[in-house]
Amino acid sequence: VTGVQTCALPILVDCVPVERTPDHGPVPVWLVSNGSVLSAATLATSRRDRRRGLIGAGSVDVPLVLRPCNWVHTVGVKVPLDVAWVAADGTVLATATVRPVRVTPMHRRAGFVIEAAAGSFERWGLREGCTVEVRGTQHDGTTA
Repeated sequence: VTGVQTCALPILVDCVPVERTPDHGPVPVWLVSNGSVLSAATLATSRRDRRRGLIGAGSVDVPLVLRPCNWVHTVGVKVPLDVAWVAADGTVLATATVRPVRVTPMHRRAGFVIEAAAGSFERWGLREGCTVEVRGTQHDGTTA
């Protein structure tokens, strides 16, 4: 998606609440705002996946959605990250670019966090007050 996305219309979060074992790993999802796809992403589906996050990543090719989550750290992450704290209704509460070896403040109202390569949110037009939807895949592979 090119250009700046406007954030006028609310879009509800539609993560598929699938129960996965740690063996399945992160699930592919889409980040959508105002009906436009911002990016493909992965959803960390287990505590283990959320704890691992992007540790050791030398680059971030695909954003990571951590749900549930209301704070992150970049200890062990080698590159700066764009981080968005998002309420359960999909409203972006705050965004920041976080350098390696940092711990972010907790955002108590956040239901999930999106981590992406630094500069991604500016390209997408994602900022505080915008809404974002996380669309996943069902067990049978169909899109939710």
